[in-house]
This record gives sequence, C-alpha cells and structure tokens, in this order.
Amino acid sequence: MASVNDILKIAKSVNPAAKAGMDLITSGIYNSIEIVALVVELESAYGIRISPRHIDADHFNRLESIAELVNMYLEEKSAGKKVKEITLDPSVLAEIGQLESAEQNVSVSSVKVETSFADVAQQQDTGADDFRLPAEDASVLDFVTNAAAQAPEKLAVSDQNGNRLTYAELLNQSQAVGTYLAEKFGCTKQPFMVVSRRNVRSIVMVLGVLWSGNYYIPVDEELPFEQLEKLLELARPEAVLWHYNARHDEIFDLDADVNIYDDMIEIEPDADTLSAVQAELGYDDPLFGVFTSGTMGRRKCVVKSRGAMAEFIRGFAQKFGFTHRDVLGSKLALMFDAFTKDLYTTLYCGATLHIMPMGNVMPSDDAAFVQAAGVTAVVWTPSLLRSFVQLHILEEFDLPSLKKVLFVGEALPAKYLNAWMQHKPDALYVNLYGTTEMTGNCLYQVIDAPVETEVVPLRDVFPGYEVFLEDESGKRITAAGTVGELCAASRMLCTAQLGEEMAPEHFPADAAGNRYYRTGDMARLETDGTLVFTARKDAYFKHAGYRISPDEIEEPFSELPCVELAVCCYDTEHGKITLFWQGDEGQTDALYARAKEALQPYQQPGAYVHMDALPLNRSGKVDRAALSRMLRESN
Repeated sequence: MASVNDILKIAKSVNPAAKAGMDLITSGIYNSIEIVALVVELESAYGIRISPRHIDADHFNRLESIAELVNMYLEEKSAGKKVKEITLDPSVLAEIGQLESAEQNVSVSSVKVETSFADVAQQQDTGADDFRLPAEDASVLDFVTNAAAQAPEKLAVSDQNGNRLTYAELLNQSQAVGTYLAEKFGCTKQPFMVVSRRNVRSIVMVLGVLWSGNYYIPVDEELPFEQLEKLLELARPEAVLWHYNARHDEIFDLDADVNIYDDMIEIEPDADTLSAVQAELGYDDPLFGVFTSGTMGRRKCVVKSRGAMAEFIRGFAQKFGFTHRDVLGSKLALMFDAFTKDLYTTLYCGATLHIMPMGNVMPSDDAAFVQAAGVTAVVWTPSLLRSFVQLHILEEFDLPSLKKVLFVGEALPAKYLNAWMQHKPDALYVNLYGTTEMTGNCLYQVIDAPVETEVVPLRDVFPGYEVFLEDESGKRITAAGTVGELCAASRMLCTAQLGEEMAPEHFPADAAGNRYYRTGDMARLETDGTLVFTARKDAYFKHAGYRISPDEIEEPFSELPCVELAVCCYDTEHGKITLFWQGDEGQTDALYARAKEALQPYQQPGAYVHMDALPLNRSGKVDRAALSRMLRESN
C-alpha cells in the first residue's frame, strides 16, 4: 500500500522544501507546478494515469487524497485485475466535491480535449481578405457591429463547455441584454457586477452592460461567499448579473438586484433605445472596473474608460499584426485585467476567441487544445509559459499554428523564454508591462534573439503613454545604470478607484499639470534605454499575474484562535507562496479549511510551515527578511 509517507517522499523529490507531515498544496490556478510534477512522479512510480480533474486546487488540497487514489489502484492490481485506469467509487468522488450525485459512475484517465473542432474550423474560417477594420474613432461596441456586418456567420467566441456564438449571435444577444438593462435601470453610467465563470454567457453580459450605457465589474462565481459580499459592499453596483448555477443559490441572498441571463436574452433588442444610449457616452465614460489590492491590503476597484480601451486596442492590434485570420486562445480569468486584450483585440480584428479550460487541466492539455483548435496567438502569464518548459511540453507538441506569444502579469526569467524560442523560432515573442491602474500596457519589447540578462527587459513605449524613472526626490532619472521608480503618464490611466481615493502621492501631476502614475515597481535604466525590472518598492508581489499584498493572505489566518502569528513570503524563482505560522500545530487542518473558505485560488499558499516561534527583528516585529532567507536556503 502507498502510504502518505510514500507520497511525501515523492513530494520531497519534486520540492526539496517539503517536510514530513507538510501538505503540498497547489499555488493557484495559474501555477500548479508542484502538484503537476508530483503527479508525473506518481504516474512514473506506480504506472498509473491520474486525471488532473481530481487534483484541482478547489478539491484536492491534501496529499492524503492522492495517496487514496494510488491505494485504490494498487488494490485493484493486487486483485489480479489488468487495469490501465483507476476506477473510483462514486461516493469517494462525491465526498471530495467532484460529483453532485454519488450515483454516477466515473472512470479516471488522463484528460483529453473534449471539444470537437471539425465544424469549428469552418466557423472560424478566415473569410474575405478585404476585412475592413473599424474607424479610428470607433468604440469597442463598434468593433462588434463592424465584425457582425462583414462576417455574421463567423465564430466569434467559444468556451470550454462547447458553447459557441457567431458574430451575428453575439451582437443580437448582447443587444438584448443591453435593451433589458437600459429599460429597467436606464443609462446611469453606474457599475453592474457580472458574476460568472469563463464562458460565452459572461461575454454577452459584459457587452450587454456596455450597450446599456453602464459599466461592468466581473467577479468569479467561485469566490467564497464571504469575499463576494465584501466586494459587493465596496463597489455598490446598481445590480448583479448572473448566468445562474443551481449550486450557487446563495447568490440570491446577496443584498442586490440579481438579474438572470436567461431572462435578459429573451428581450427583443431595441435599436432606437441603444442608439440613444450610446449617443450620450464619451471617451472618459467608464467601461469596466477590476478589483485589485489597495493600501494596507484592502481591496479597491480600478475603473477604466471606454475611449482609453478602444484607443489602446487599436494600437495593440496594429503593432503586433493581429488580423481577422487570428485565433486567440485565452487562459485568463475574466476578472483579470489582461483578459480585456484577448476580448477586445478579437472583436476589433473580427478574429476568433477560444476561452480555454482553466484550473483543472495540465499544460499538456493546454498544448493539445492549442494544436487542435489551430490557435495562432496567446497572451499568457509567465507561470504558464514556464510550466511548458519545466514539463517538457514543447518537446511533445509542435504547435504549428501558434505564431504570436505575448506574456504579461509578472517577470519571466529569460531561460524559459529562450527555451520557447529554441523550440518555436518562427513565432513572435513580446514581453508586456503594465499595472492595473493603466488601460492595457505602457511598455513592451519584441524579443527576436536569446536574452542574456536574468529577466526579460522592456524598452518600447505604447502609443499614448510616456514612461520614465523617478528618484526618491521625485526627479526624473536620465543616467544609465541608475535604479528608480517606474512612472507612466497618459490619458489612458484609470479614471476612478472605488474603495480608495486616488492619492496624490500615487497620482501626482508634473510641472505642466499632466497626471502620471507611480507604479511602485523599481527598474534600472540601461545605456540603450532598456528598462530592467529589479524589485517592488513595497511589500506587494506578483503571482499568477495578480498583484497581491501579504496582508490579504495573512489576515484570514490571523483570525483563527489556533494561530498566534501568520506571515507569508513569496518565492519569485519558483512562483510559490509560503505561509509561516506560529500556534497550535495540532490545528493545521483549520488553516486548510480557512484558506479554502476565505482565499481565492491564486492566493492559496503553496506550502504551510509551522514554527515554534517566528523570528523577530530588533523592533520586535516579525523578521520577514529572515524568513525569506530561510525560504531561499531551503530551495
């Protein structure tokens, strides 16, 4: 029988920092390298295939669960059965939340791409060569109407559940939602919270909000209810839009006007109403809001404008040669700011967007999806690109259709980019930089040769932005080799923040009165004008593309009676969050339960380390630097 200790031995071979009795927990949706590598080891050691659906961060938080799978396999094998798969008792799956009913029979095997692309290939046909791009003053909604007019039957968007919408269908359904909202609430230019998963319905709903003259704030349906209530209180939306899922009926308990997708799309679109609404809107009117970390770990909602998004997307799409022939594969969550590039670039060019499976698949499944769907372009986080190299995915898949690889959200170590370039030398590689307070990105660099520095650099500025470094006194840096705070000036900066004022120290004005943003990111100016990221000015860190304050992770654990102190540290090299804690070691399970209840998947610690006493500095505060050194040494 394979014991938990057996599993821990394998875990330690994958992650030398793993200690006996320490559960190995996935780091989040985008970065499950430890758990993926562990499964690879298990498959090799025991000759089994384990579906990554059963090691999803939402359901498999403990190694005992994986040990249970192994044991079931070994029991069947010892009984003389010739098995290539593990057949799980349905009650076990029901217990871990994989099934709504224990009456279903489930066979576990490696995940395969379920969507058939035979007819999809026809729908995403490139169409006429003379596709006309929207006018220079077009809004993001004009992007949709332009594509629908020229290619009504072309596939606009598909999701992991097999749902698909042509441009004609996307236009009709989004205008139906827009008409419903405009007639019920009017054009108030107020926020509407869209609670959904990554699917075509959510795309219809966010566009519908825009048609109504209001702006949307996307939130994940899988958020813990406690967090959902807090976000609702912060944003105070006019209403909540939801696609409806019977498993989450508690959403009806929210103190809000909840509107269901199926009801909204039954409305006949009213062209006159929608035209009148759009006539009232201008460049600076809000498009969408996105939640991020604010001061001292408190959440805030950053609001971007309609005109800024349309302006950025035009320059972005044209800069990197996106056309109606492109097929984009998105792995980003809707509540992730960078998803707007996937969505609005697709609409601007009349291209096709596939919302790819996320959270319960291995990188090999992502590669199989890209290859089967003929994906030509991706805007992915470095964590995912890194996993393709670490798990040797590029050696298994040619990905012949993939021609554009853009990465954003965190720094990408050069060695991983170089490995991509070696395996796919014919692709365009672009490093992107921006913050949540900006629309799109302010910096980019096209990489056309192996990078010799440790971190991929940045040099070129997007149209509409001015980028510079500032020293501690607020003076601009011009001397090469100097490190300063990266700043950006533009009309495309956010227009408002809900839950936190736009403080002058973060959004100052220059001598001419032009507003700019101090990002908190430190960079070094090279002799050729290139900027190389060096560190964060504050305690924030970037993980899985999200900006996270340690307070966000530490606070829920500190509320537990069994925890005296809780401090999280981030391992940049391995992309993992580690929680160091002091308290009753016998109550470890309470920490796992609290993490699942109060934290989003990307906030989940990758390791929990109990200490009898956390180290303190001379001021009597927890010595975070000492903990970080311990983490580096253990790696």
